[in-house]
Amino acid sequence: MTTRTPRPGWVRRMLPWLTPTVIVCSIAGLYRWSEPRRSVPTEFANRASAGVGIHLENAPFAAYSGGRKTWSLWAKSIDLEHSPNASAGSIQSASLTDIRSGVLYSSSPTGSNLPLTSTPQPGPLLSRVSSSDVDTPSGPPAVKFHAGSGHYYIGSAQPLPGDLNSTYTARWQLQLSGGVAVETRDGNSLHTESLTIMELTNLKTHLAEQRLECDSGATVSRRGVKITSNRLRYSLNDHTVELLDGVRGTFKEGSIQSQRTFWSLNDDVVQIPDSSTGILNGSEFGAQSITLDLKNGRQVANHGSIFFRTDKEGALSAEGSRH
Repeated sequence: MTTRTPRPGWVRRMLPWLTPTVIVCSIAGLYRWSEPRRSVPTEFANRASAGVGIHLENAPFAAYSGGRKTWSLWAKSIDLEHSPNASAGSIQSASLTDIRSGVLYSSSPTGSNLPLTSTPQPGPLLSRVSSSDVDTPSGPPAVKFHAGSGHYYIGSAQPLPGDLNSTYTARWQLQLSGGVAVETRDGNSLHTESLTIMELTNLKTHLAEQRLECDSGATVSRRGVKITSNRLRYSLNDHTVELLDGVRGTFKEGSIQSQRTFWSLNDDVVQIPDSSTGILNGSEFGAQSITLDLKNGRQVANHGSIFFRTDKEGALSAEGSRH
């Protein structure tokens, strides 16, 4: 005869409560195990806060103002970003690589209030732009450019460089880097490692201005004249270039060094308001303020004197003034 070992008293008391609990937990575990697992891609989760992304390869890309093309280019890869729930044509920013065939078109200064759009070309799936809009630029080509990479921003998506925020608001910016080369319709060329092309609205006049800005060293060449500086401010509206910090220029009559230079490309006149040194017509010189008339081969002292050094002990002085 088999003797049954008596169960502890507390086990007998808890058994009626434990059995339903085990059954409920088992059913819940089976339900969770059979439910389809949903995973959110890491890339999508990272972009959710920034916007919706679209990736394109070997595609043309263009920006428009009032339905007319402001600039266009071709890029090896394009990553577009726009706000959630917005149309694909409402681009906020874009990252570009291997930029070629870039063209910036002149725009009307009074068109600063026209709406901005951006789209790959042709873009029937991304933006409904008529063929006439795609083929009609805002004006004649102002510059052609290419670069290793770039970033495009609309409006205030990216702060303006330098102290421009006090005078302008940004309509758009195209930040280029990596072997940037620019050529204007007049045959002027600009080479640098990084450059920002932008269209701004002047807070005082409310007119649009197109500018090029560089803080990483640039060289501007025009008709045998070459000027290099650490910083550059290029106004495409009035065709003037401001070169700052470590300015070094060479031209037919000699060379010059200074800290600030203003170059009027339309008049072929270089103004150097600060002290400068260099070589003119084979002689070393020093000047407090000088204007170089490159078209006529003339050098004029705005204030004070130009000192031409003939040897180690003597110097010749050429007095002059300009009003």
